[in-house]
Amino acid sequence: MKSCLLYPPNSHLLTDSVINAVVVKSKRPSYVYDKDNNASTSEHLPDCTFKPTTSARSGLGPTKYQVRKNARNKLSITEKEALELHLQRRRVIQQRYRKNIEHKQRALVADVAKLQMEVQRIELILHPPPRVAPDTTSWKAVVEFVHLFRSVVAAPGEEELKDTTALKGVNQTQKQFLFTIMAPDIAFNNGYGIDRVLSHWHFCSLHFLKMEVRLVCLEHGSGNEMIAHLSNCTIITESMLRNSLFCDGKEGDNEWPSFAWKLLGQRLTVQTTVRFEWDDKNRRFESVFFEADMLTPLLKLLGDMEDASTVLSSNIGIY
Repeated sequence: MKSCLLYPPNSHLLTDSVINAVVVKSKRPSYVYDKDNNASTSEHLPDCTFKPTTSARSGLGPTKYQVRKNARNKLSITEKEALELHLQRRRVIQQRYRKNIEHKQRALVADVAKLQMEVQRIELILHPPPRVAPDTTSWKAVVEFVHLFRSVVAAPGEEELKDTTALKGVNQTQKQFLFTIMAPDIAFNNGYGIDRVLSHWHFCSLHFLKMEVRLVCLEHGSGNEMIAHLSNCTIITESMLRNSLFCDGKEGDNEWPSFAWKLLGQRLTVQTTVRFEWDDKNRRFESVFFEADMLTPLLKLLGDMEDASTVLSSNIGIY
């Protein structure tokens, strides 16, 4: 047997010439180091210089618009007409889609308005507005209005100065009276609505302690206008000055202006004119506007226009 583990069966086909053809080469260095010049030469290094192609020089290649334009230029006239017709149909479909969305939006807005009107109608059925007594006249309504205002601001406690809650001086019966003789959207100095009137009364009850309100004169104006002349008196207390005229001092502490001592404990009498616009049909007030002359009494107490202007720009002046 000529074959064994050391010799394959086809060993007679293997010759020395084939084996001798395999030559083992030694590894050559990637660069040649020159000791004299202490530098490496790059004659054996491959040329790795980056040479940008044409597409790299032009950026990121052609844009989508350019691609579409080039593709459209290659189309025939018939194909261009078909493409234009297709685009026109798409535009019509998009316009129709937008119109449907707008129509749905308008329908929703109309439905919401109908629901709001229905809610108001049901609220009027469940909670009907108070009716004015048939014998209520504009004169009587003005007198009752002034009487209610006097009872609210007459004698609030000192501890209520810092209270910012709803007006405590107006009970439910008095509020019902206001809703009876006033229109829901009544025009007032600081806005519209009965809430604005109550807000002003609340402010007066907090900043003008123990105010005395006296109806001096009531007269007819032009048309359905009623004019009431009021005399409002209050004592200027330390709490009023502290909440209105405190300012930052030189050392960072709050201090009063130099003229504040002239006002402390003084009686401030303000003449006020209130104009009521009466609606004969609904027997309610449509508007209530007042004008208060605070400059005259302040000039008498302070004797200086600049000091009086400072007081008018504070909470005391917001009458």
